[in-house]
Amino acid sequence: VGVRPEVTPGIEAVGHAIAEDPEGKLIIAASCKRPGTDLDGWVFAAPGVNGARTWEIFRNGSSDGPDEAVGLVLDDWGYVHAVGSELDELLVHAFALRLFP
Repeated sequence: VGVRPEVTPGIEAVGHAIAEDPEGKLIIAASCKRPGTDLDGWVFAAPGVNGARTWEIFRNGSSDGPDEAVGLVLDDWGYVHAVGSELDELLVHAFALRLFP
């Protein structure tokens, strides 16, 4: 068991879901407030409890409103399927992403 303090690429972040891929990387779905935007959906991979992130994506809806990546699942091939919500023109829309391993 280990603790992974994550340096936030913005002002604040909240983790919502975590999974481990076949290579042992931790995949985290979160939301992150970065300068110039409201809350963005954030999905990233890190090699266990130590080491730099190996990849990350941010989901910022067209209206720069609050966006969140709130859940994820990994398939047998290591693909990451992340889901969340984004604000667009004062309407909340769901999104789903399929991210390559």
